[in-house]
Amino acid sequence: MICLDTNILYNYMFKTELTEKAILKSYAHEGFAITTIVLNELIYIVLAKVTGKRGYALRRYVKARGYPSEIIDKVITVFEQLEIAVLPDVTDPRLVLETARRLSTPTSRRDDSPNL
Repeated sequence: MICLDTNILYNYMFKTELTEKAILKSYAHEGFAITTIVLNELIYIVLAKVTGKRGYALRRYVKARGYPSEIIDKVITVFEQLEIAVLPDVTDPRLVLETARRLSTPTSRRDDSPNL
């Protein structure tokens, strides 16, 4: 199983100088997977590419118009072509927060931070 990142899928979907490196079909026998975070990022960057909008302008676009079917269709097509599996998200948010707390410097820690 090969786990793919957003930039690989982006370069596979859109012709860029890195497209040749992102040709994945020769590795398809390995099986591909992504996390739900990568799926969310992929939808966002495809939407940004197609609309030409970024940041708050993109958020306003989605709020007013939703996600165009063209975007969803592009992502679905890639999933079908590469038979990509989406891995379940089993991250415990408390573990993430506790790790962040342990890695924080003493001066950056706030007294009103929640107890975990």
